[in-house]
Amino acid sequence: AEAFLDKVEVAIKPMQECNDVFVITRVSKGHPTTEANGGRLTIDLKPGDGSYILQVDEDDKTLKFSSPMSGNYTYVLGSKTHEFVGMDDGHILEGMIVRGLIQQCNGMPKF
Repeated sequence: AEAFLDKVEVAIKPMQECNDVFVITRVSKGHPTTEANGGRLTIDLKPGDGSYILQVDEDDKTLKFSSPMSGNYTYVLGSKTHEFVGMDDGHILEGMIVRGLIQQCNGMPKF
């Protein structure tokens, strides 16, 4: 899951240049501000637009995603696809991130 946070961070970094407010914060596993046993990646948008939060929970082997566009979801790594899939309906996390950001921001993640 930490590798996925790395991938997201690289994919969204170029979007900072296209948006007035697009703050990326990465907190490492074990940092006192993380809520679970794992790292966290936060994307803060302009006031009123909210934040995107990806939180790794290594105890549960899950990745939690919170978005102002989609709400809260929990993902597990698919054994066949090696992608993070929604526990409720099997949708792909990467697609949710792209969909939300292109609706709210300029530019597109470079996955």
